[in-house]
Amino acid sequence: MSEEDKKAAVYVSWTTFKNAIDQLSNGIPNVIDRSVFPSLSGGVQSQLFAGMRFLGLINADSIPQPPLRELAVTDEEIRKEKLRAILKDCYRDLFALDLERTTPGQAIETMRTSYNVGGDTAEKAMRFFLSAVEYAGISVSPLFKTSRNKN
Repeated sequence: MSEEDKKAAVYVSWTTFKNAIDQLSNGIPNVIDRSVFPSLSGGVQSQLFAGMRFLGLINADSIPQPPLRELAVTDEEIRKEKLRAILKDCYRDLFALDLERTTPGQAIETMRTSYNVGGDTAEKAMRFFLSAVEYAGISVSPLFKTSRNKN
């Protein structure tokens, strides 16, 4: 199994992730460390950094990568376009299901088996994914909207 396969999918909240990208749109530091987001708890910072690694935004040494520079921009349409590309690259197995036709059950099972998450973490990872695709303007099955209303 490759190093990329071992990384868990993003499971920090979408709001936390989006706020971090918004903050970084004002300037990206040389390294993304705990001092960049001092208002976040240590646990949330760890989730955020792991998610950024999964998405290829920072490397193992927390050095910003080109996709982060392309994503952390103030132009919302450019940001959405870049996010679409990142999501399609990092969540290939989910996109292979045909998001407009898959069921929530199929998607969560794929999240568990393909992206190294289980239990409550898989549910959090699916919530992040669905919020991210919604923000990026990617269509999903209406069954997801029904299941999300229960949360």
